[in-house]
Amino acid sequence: MSANSNWIRRSAAAVVALAAVGALSACSDGQTENASSGTDAQEAVTGGREAVSGGQEPDALTSGGGNGAACTNVKASLGSTTPSSGGSQMRVQLVFVNQGARACVLRGFPGVQLRSADGTTWDLRRSSEEVESVTLAPGGGTSAALTTSSADNATGWHVSTVLVTPPNTTSTTEFNWTHGPVHLQKDATRPATFVGPVG
Repeated sequence: MSANSNWIRRSAAAVVALAAVGALSACSDGQTENASSGTDAQEAVTGGREAVSGGQEPDALTSGGGNGAACTNVKASLGSTTPSSGGSQMRVQLVFVNQGARACVLRGFPGVQLRSADGTTWDLRRSSEEVESVTLAPGGGTSAALTTSSADNATGWHVSTVLVTPPNTTSTTEFNWTHGPVHLQKDATRPATFVGPVG
């Protein structure tokens, strides 16, 4: 009876040992799967971030009080002109009016190109000002500031026309430039002539 008991104990110990080995093997396999799953999860998170980033565009468009579709029917015009405090710069107001039948959102920087009579063109850089969304009722308007570095007739670049494109549109309007010569700084890192955002 005692011999049988010892054999039973040894058999049980062997079963426990085998179970332990199996458990370790299963744990090892499980860790490998988890590492693979972790990579997949990271890829899913990355993909999710990209999706969120792409999905933020409409929200960004309507932030800052904006609520609605982007403006597509916008009329551009030149508004008032004011000299800067130092007198070396001038600000020309670029006016944008919603000509659509519904309210819309205008956001970003207008495209501005200066041209001279000899065909030289200068696509102006954007300022570092914060961009905000502006909701325009039908017939409502907003503006952006075009800042220029004024020059004298002898040394300045004589601009003949300015082309203005409202933000996020392809409708460009050309206007005669009547505000005198400017310093031509096409290759400057921080030119003194630039355009700001609407709002």
